[in-house]
Amino acid sequence: MASLKTSRNTIPLLRPDLTEQDWAVMDRQWGLAPFSDDDGVRHWEGMWSRIWERRAIVFSDAVDAVRALKTGMGWRDGVCVATGTDLHPAWREGCEQAWIRVVYHDVDPQLTPIFPDSSGYSGVWVGHHYGRPVLPPKGPGLVVEDVSSTPLPLPTTGQGDVQLMVLDGNAMIQGGGAVVILCRDSGLATRIARARATLPSALMVALGISQLTQCDLLMARRAELADRYLALRSGGWFAKPEKPATGRYWSGFYLLFNDEGRKEGLRQFLARGGILSASPWPFVFPEVRDMHWHRRLETLGLALPLYASLSDAEQKHIINRIHRWVNRGGPAVEA
Repeated sequence: MASLKTSRNTIPLLRPDLTEQDWAVMDRQWGLAPFSDDDGVRHWEGMWSRIWERRAIVFSDAVDAVRALKTGMGWRDGVCVATGTDLHPAWREGCEQAWIRVVYHDVDPQLTPIFPDSSGYSGVWVGHHYGRPVLPPKGPGLVVEDVSSTPLPLPTTGQGDVQLMVLDGNAMIQGGGAVVILCRDSGLATRIARARATLPSALMVALGISQLTQCDLLMARRAELADRYLALRSGGWFAKPEKPATGRYWSGFYLLFNDEGRKEGLRQFLARGGILSASPWPFVFPEVRDMHWHRRLETLGLALPLYASLSDAEQKHIINRIHRWVNRGGPAVEA
């Protein structure tokens, strides 16, 4: 894989995985006209279709995608959709603009959610938190499955009626903020495609195709980094994510503590070493702020830098810093 550009200063929690190949492709595209590429859109969709073995439709943004999804499904204005507390902000904005009412539920994001089927829901919106695959529920209504953190198929993904993913700057595979909708039902897929308002720009297409040609290497690099984190010495102060037998994609990596003070102690210790870390659940909506599962991850979870552009030297610095904190007895935050 082409080398990835990195910063030599503070190690950020998130950083776009843009390779030298990606930069070269975008530099070349900037000098071309027109700024649309219908053939490229079809090629990009074909790549996603072959990966997932179903129809793929790409959109320029989440608002257009959700509106088209609503039209394709025949949902009326004000329709209710159930979801957990980890809905991506792009989908939240899309649902607001499409007049879809999202009803949040306090469910464990690592388990198959159970939503009441007596509340008039026309669908449910579920995801795979931090790339951990879970079987989506059977309903109520149609199942919209967010596969943004599991962009390639796993045995327990792709089971919903419709899959979608956002390809923004922090995505595992990027596309300039474009959205992909995947659907096995040919009739539904056709209706969704017909409702699309605008195609992605040629620059989005160029970046998206470039990234997708490198997807296996990008995912392998993330897995390599995650395996090193899984070997961390914890001293009993924190727990690490599990690696299911069915596989997992690592959209990120977080530690889970029993004590908020110790979590803050490690966060501050990392920050003094130029390493940024934060809550693994950064999306805070008023409706979910006080829900148990959101509060648990916000107060006890600590996300570490994990992206394909993280260098071996950077990760070594992070791991060494954590081990120094553990060897000092896991000091809590100073009062």
